Amino acid sequence: MQVEKPYESYIGANVRLRYHLKDVIVGKIYFLLVRIKIQHMELQLIKKEITGIGPSTTTETETIAKYEIMDGAPVKGESIPIRLFLAGYDPTPTMRDVNKKFSVRYFLNLVLVDEEDRRYFKQQILLQQGYNAQCPKTMLYCEYPDNMLCG
Repeated sequence: MQVEKPYESYIGANVRLRYHLKDVIVGKIYFLLVRIKIQHMELQLIKKEITGIGPSTTTETETIAKYEIMDGAPVKGESIPIRLFLAGYDPTPTMRDVNKKFSVRYFLNLVLVDEEDRRYFKQQILLQQGYNAQCPKTMLYCEYPDNMLCG
């Protein structure tokens, strides 16, 4: 199986950026241009734990949720609504470099599979912030790959 990326010119994703840990991820996938023959599309919630320092670093990846959100080929202009309830998965706060030895991160992964079983994907880091006296709700944020925090 061959893995290819990116496919940003084929689809656009519109997802709200802030969430309570017990909230619902609500958004939609819309197809601006379809140049590949898509067979189906999946949405995954992934938890990644990184432990250790330097060469002794180990990474454990767990797929917490996996849903097939589309079956069949889309047409230009089609949109697919998304609703992912977080309460059922009981996510923990993101921990970044605790004593420079431990990290936990969550990812929202969108996977397209074409008729030749090639996989196209887009992945966004979901940051879950702990309790803050100024913001009493625990929030879930979306961070873009260039490390610019949106929220």
